[in-house]
Amino acid sequence: MWGKRWLAQLGKEDPQAIQRAIDAVHGTPADRRLDPETTRRALAASEVVAASVGRPSASLPQDAHMLATRFADRLRTLRERAHAAVERIRSERGPETDPHDLYDEPDGAAEHAAADAREWRTEMDLLSMRLAD
Repeated sequence: MWGKRWLAQLGKEDPQAIQRAIDAVHGTPADRRLDPETTRRALAASEVVAASVGRPSASLPQDAHMLATRFADRLRTLRERAHAAVERIRSERGPETDPHDLYDEPDGAAEHAAADAREWRTEMDLLSMRLAD
């Protein structure tokens, strides 16, 4: 999962950080590539939004899941923006991106970081589906 470190710092009390992470994607001009940290945070935030609509990732940290549950009504309103952010990341990042730029967890994620473009695309597809109506 992307952004576990960032999610761990949020705790259970900061739904605004989720919105800010997603807004950072939308605030980046279309002619500029997203930096890895913006991408990582937006993907993690989108996972929290997906959990708020009842479609959590199995690897979502417990505190992030609690945040999604506690602020579900507020976070659900971000669903379309989160979906659009994921779609921008998908279209911009693709297979030429070094997965090490997107994964930041020390707990076995190195294996995921070495995943090929097809696996990355599959993960993006699954997140996109969890955010879709």
